Amino acid sequence: MFAINNNLGFKILIAVIILFLISFIFNNSYSLQNIDNLAYVVALGLDTSENNNYKLTIQLAKPNNILSSSSSSSSEQSSSSVITSVDCSSIMEGINLIDSHISRTINLSHCEVIVISESLARNDITQIIQTLIDNIQISTHANMIFSKCDASNYLELTNPTLESYSARYYHVINSSEISTAYTEAVSLMDFHSILNNNFQEPVGVLSGINTQLTHVNYSQKSFANKDNSYIAGETPFTTNNHIENMGIAVFKDNKFVGELNGLESICHLITTGKLKYGIIQINNPSNPSELIDLKIQLRKKNKTSVEIINNSPLIKQDIYLYIRIDDFFNDVNVYELEEYINSFTEDIITNYLYKTAKVYNSDIDGFGKYALKHFSTINEWENFNWLDNYQNSFFKVNVNSKIDIHQ
Repeated sequence: MFAINNNLGFKILIAVIILFLISFIFNNSYSLQNIDNLAYVVALGLDTSENNNYKLTIQLAKPNNILSSSSSSSSEQSSSSVITSVDCSSIMEGINLIDSHISRTINLSHCEVIVISESLARNDITQIIQTLIDNIQISTHANMIFSKCDASNYLELTNPTLESYSARYYHVINSSEISTAYTEAVSLMDFHSILNNNFQEPVGVLSGINTQLTHVNYSQKSFANKDNSYIAGETPFTTNNHIENMGIAVFKDNKFVGELNGLESICHLITTGKLKYGIIQINNPSNPSELIDLKIQLRKKNKTSVEIINNSPLIKQDIYLYIRIDDFFNDVNVYELEEYINSFTEDIITNYLYKTAKVYNSDIDGFGKYALKHFSTINEWENFNWLDNYQNSFFKVNVNSKIDIHQ
């Protein structure tokens, strides 16, 4: 009897301990993860500051909008998030200052974009990127955006047309690269990786504000009839004070040095083998007053080679394009049109490549990795200094296109 009671008491004790542990785990989990205790950052912006090193701006999503985003409308965007800014000596200090100012704990795990103003990015941003990559909370998949306007203005003016809240709007930046090829979405992880190698320079999404001045000035540009030749802040949209992401920010020696327009962005995606889909316009060779829209895709992998001649790189690339034409003109010979397209695309890609070399001296296409085989040791490679010697490059581009006609 005594043994039975002892056995029963032991089982009751074990059951109590198990219940206590379960209660402790779930209570702590709820306390730590309860959405009511967290402030979710969907975007982080950095500007120069007159009074300190940085002006840090964060966009916080309201929890009720995260939970009920499917039922929200775009007209509610202004109330779906909160913008907060602070001047600070460091990024982490700025986050701590904002954290002490609000009633919730800042959570950066859902940060979709990191916006850095052009004025700040024209300085060496190595330390900024390293600080961001070292923060274990910040997703390394956050997109890097470089804004021609202040980052704080970018976040304040972000007004998604078809999305109910900002986080989802930022998330679809990747689809813009796929559907238009007018920019390249680059993650924090990829930007950091390229920033720290010695055979390629990084790029990021170029952004700007559409203003009334844009509508006056764009028509004076020589490329005004070419829809893919705009950059962010110069498009002819009639919406005022609206954010637009178009073009690519180019870096050299960890600094913002220039920009590419929409057509040059397409060329960049072609040469890097990342093009999914794009549209370029050409004049009808039989009737130059007519424009033909070409829907282009890569037909197969590019063939790229680099030779070193008299200490100067000779870069050769064979490109294979698949061309679709929906509105075909009957007076055009397909073979002649293919030859014309080959010549046209060879010219625009070659011009783009010489711009990267002679104007920016920035190998954003990663040709350096094809040159590595010519060097026996790391010391030889480092002494050649590819990233600075890229400006001495010459290019030979060969395009082979195949047309698919849909009438």
